[in-house]
Amino acid sequence: MSWLQWLQSESAVRLAQTGLSRRVLKHLIVDHEIGVGSRVLDFGCGGGELVRFLDELGIKAAGVASSADELQTARGA
Repeated sequence: MSWLQWLQSESAVRLAQTGLSRRVLKHLIVDHEIGVGSRVLDFGCGGGELVRFLDELGIKAAGVASSADELQTARGA
């Protein structure tokens, strides 16, 4: 497997973990011009999967959890 195939495969797995569809991600990035260096706040971030995914894309992301348990999960992952 080439590095590009690996990167595509890995990004697909990471995106699936966020629960966010490709269509919604495209809407955020293209229609709202979110890119490297942008800042995003995820309210109700759950376990922080989307925050981590966006951070890996170079987007400055932070999350606000709706419960102490979710906050612990997000911090520990």
